[in-house]
Amino acid sequence: MAFLSMSRTTTFNRMARVELAATFVFALVLSSSVLLFERVFRIMKASQGAPATDVLKLILYIQPSLLLLGIPMSLLVAVLVVYGRMTMDHEITILSASGASHGLIIGPAMRFAAFCAAAALAVSLYFFPLSNRLFRETLYNSLATTVNIDEGIFHDGFPGLMIYVKKKLADSNYLDVFIYNAKAADEPVIVTADSGKLFSFPDKGVFRFMLENGEIHLAGSGTGTGAGYTLIKFGRYNMEFDMSGADYRPGGNEMFPYELWREASGGPPENRTGRMVELHKRFALPTACLILGFLGVPLATLVGRSGRLGGFGIALAVVAGYYILLVTGESMAQAGKLPPAVAIWGADGALAALATVAYFRWTRL
Repeated sequence: MAFLSMSRTTTFNRMARVELAATFVFALVLSSSVLLFERVFRIMKASQGAPATDVLKLILYIQPSLLLLGIPMSLLVAVLVVYGRMTMDHEITILSASGASHGLIIGPAMRFAAFCAAAALAVSLYFFPLSNRLFRETLYNSLATTVNIDEGIFHDGFPGLMIYVKKKLADSNYLDVFIYNAKAADEPVIVTADSGKLFSFPDKGVFRFMLENGEIHLAGSGTGTGAGYTLIKFGRYNMEFDMSGADYRPGGNEMFPYELWREASGGPPENRTGRMVELHKRFALPTACLILGFLGVPLATLVGRSGRLGGFGIALAVVAGYYILLVTGESMAQAGKLPPAVAIWGADGALAALATVAYFRWTRL
């Protein structure tokens, strides 16, 4: 009997490991493809005119951010589908009748969850900030070399700006520059200059137009003769603006943990809460993988009655609920209503409570 029990245990562990890995890979490819579909349109819009090689690099660099979302969900899908099939085929019942403990049954799921948590931790702490830096640098360097402001034509490629140049020279140099800035609709600004040169600063996430010998015309909302209008003459004026929008500006998602801790501890006061929130998120998301692995097996008793599509549906509902709690907590921390640790780890705590209740209900069946 001892040999039979050991043989069954070995077979069960090997079978569960193979099925979990295969289902996880399938779910991860599927979820990443769905998430990538939405991101690709934003990348294409932000990188208009960029070479195809740079666009492919940008798509590659967003993969770690997709993995941070895809790994937990794919893990839960894998556990639900595999253990749901075992429940439906009465394999779990046979193991229990043979004397297998709940710990033995849940063991393969927990070991696979630990592997996923380690992978998610590596992505969260290293590959995620690194890829975000490379993404922004590639985007801005590509745009800087492909921005085409043709002479004699109004250029509206920069959000809120209309640019006209009379003469285009080499190396992004222009003569007789006219810029209409309508970012503040009630206070438009007109800038004219004899010459200008366009620069890119990926580290700051901005472009800079260095203008020489010109005027700034400010139209305000004042009343009376001459009120609401200001004329400023300059010898040199640096006008900064971004082209890709706020989604790709430098931020905490480009910082490694030690950088986040440094700014959270002694950086500018207005950044400390945001950096601490980001730091807690880097560890909370991988930890969620362990909890989801523990939760998946008890929930699989429901999946066994609802089929494989039910496994996807339940996984989607659980992970969506977790991310809603995480985003809500992040917003409350940013607003100063909750400490960052409580706001972020509260989502993991709620998930752990659900997993504990589900586990004890399962052990009493």
